[in-house]
Amino acid sequence: MDDEKISLRISREELLALDLHLAKHPELGSRSFFIKNLIREGLDRDAQADIEKPKEVKDGKPVDGIVVRLPPYLRASVDALAQTLYNSPEEYIRELVRRDLDADGQKAKDVRDRAIFVATSEIGL
Repeated sequence: MDDEKISLRISREELLALDLHLAKHPELGSRSFFIKNLIREGLDRDAQADIEKPKEVKDGKPVDGIVVRLPPYLRASVDALAQTLYNSPEEYIRELVRRDLDADGQKAKDVRDRAIFVATSEIGL
């Protein structure tokens, strides 16, 4: 495994609360597994908040397109995969989205129909 080991200091009260919570919810796994998942969820939540920000600005001009921010552990994976098969991480992400939409014709049709509905609703047609 490529995982790194870290130490964490928490108070006795926090540790007791954690253990009681895990005892009530054994599906959450061990202390380590639970804490690792909380970190991952926090990183994902922060990345999602970045996606929902207003238009990205580069060189004083709005960026045309969709800006996707990934937590560092996902970005490293995307970069590594993109280097092996694609010209850039952006090209790899576009391919993933295209494959997902093309994999299920109905899903792609539903997405297009929703986009058309939103676009026509916004201009009042």
